[in-house]
Amino acid sequence: MGKIVKYKIELEVLTPVHIAGADYKSRLNKTEYLFNPMTNELKIIDNNKFIDFLIEKKIVNKYTDDIKKLSLSNFLREHKLYKDLNKFTKKIYKNLDIEFKDEEKKRLNIIKLLTKNAEGKIYIPGSSIKGALVNFLLVDYIVKNRNEFVNEINQIKKELEDFVKKKFNSFKEKMKKLENAEKLINEIQKKILYEKLYDENSDKNIKKFGMSVSDSFKNKKDVKINFYQDIDEKIDDTDDNGETYLSEIREYIEPKNIFEFDITLDFEMLSKTRLKINDFDDLINSLEKATNYLIENTLELPNELCGQNLILGANTGFHQKTIVHALFDDKNERTQVLKKLIQGRKNKTAYLNNDKNFPRTINRIRKNGELKLAGLVKIRKISEKEVGK
Repeated sequence: MGKIVKYKIELEVLTPVHIAGADYKSRLNKTEYLFNPMTNELKIIDNNKFIDFLIEKKIVNKYTDDIKKLSLSNFLREHKLYKDLNKFTKKIYKNLDIEFKDEEKKRLNIIKLLTKNAEGKIYIPGSSIKGALVNFLLVDYIVKNRNEFVNEINQIKKELEDFVKKKFNSFKEKMKKLENAEKLINEIQKKILYEKLYDENSDKNIKKFGMSVSDSFKNKKDVKINFYQDIDEKIDDTDDNGETYLSEIREYIEPKNIFEFDITLDFEMLSKTRLKINDFDDLINSLEKATNYLIENTLELPNELCGQNLILGANTGFHQKTIVHALFDDKNERTQVLKKLIQGRKNKTAYLNNDKNFPRTINRIRKNGELKLAGLVKIRKISEKEVGK
């Protein structure tokens, strides 16, 4: 009978990480911040203090009427309230790496915030960590064992080829081909994680495969954060690579922040997967190889390897959340498959078959003037304890 071991893990942030909240508090609306595009200064408004200020000034009704047609900045300016700004400013972030190519659109649309607990403290959900762990373990296994999935890979290509070229009697019939390809990709994941468990159980809705992950624990120090702009870096086969600066800003956990959490591994259940994880070192080795493969081979950015063994969170790109890039070693094949999967779901039928890269952009942020991949982290074991057999 296999043992069950709980590992206390330390996670170090290497490049800024954004894990979005899921409720109404997960973004700032335009009445909750002020942004100065001339100085790239962002001021976060304390809503409670601002409401108290409006009540004190007896202009609550004026505010509710005016804010429907005025920006917060214009409201404060019109009522000569800028001099009182420090009374309801929560925090100021200066010299942000934010750039606007269009002079007429020097404003932010969305500011997305990090996920926080009931006390308003930043943490990393266990579900986010586990999702990343599982995906990269799958990637590593597939890269090493593509020969096991030759039939599925060929069938995926055929379904997508039919989807693009074949004539159908209905749109529903056409979309069935796309769904078949997606189903085959999901079946590969199930084969790796659950195949032997299916053989032993009549219940096909098996979700566990021997790994559980806790939320990160309460931090001993305040988490340092900053705000960065989403950037799409165009990739093509010319030297004319461009950057698109989006009007979406995210709150990020800064590098050098440390989080702790638990990973519990049930080695008996893991032995029924194809993953070949017999100890914690096997887990770490697989993660290192998979993240290196993504950055070095798929994204072709070998200079951005930084000792990471996991990639977490948002604005990290399509590849980070899928196994598709691992299934297709040939770059052209991978490009065509990804194009059909992504554009097919967007109902775009004009496939640019000459594209040599797809997706055609890499998700980036700019930190200290340099383009960076977001979400690179390193996990390491602090201690371990056997908790069952």
